[in-house]
Amino acid sequence: MKYLGRISGNGELLKNGVVFAGAAYELEGFVRQKGRLSGTGEISLTSSLAKGAMAQKDLQLRVADGQVFDLAVADGKRPAPNLFCVDITGDLPAEGDWLN
Repeated sequence: MKYLGRISGNGELLKNGVVFAGAAYELEGFVRQKGRLSGTGEISLTSSLAKGAMAQKDLQLRVADGQVFDLAVADGKRPAPNLFCVDITGDLPAEGDWLN
């Protein structure tokens, strides 16, 4: 596994293509076996009303440049009420686009 760096910013959470909450994100990227890109990090919701929606499947994060990442919320304790640990896959930034 190779560490690529991190990205952070503000985006929108999507369910079936529909925006349901604003979110701040901080994500770290990795190259895994066979060159597959993946990431992990934290999503901070800007609306406490959306917390229940994080238990759903098929969630996505759309970032400011329009990229969309598939999200899987990690089980376990949350560090804060509006903070969720996530794994990301999908249309991730290329190796050189992560900040170290």
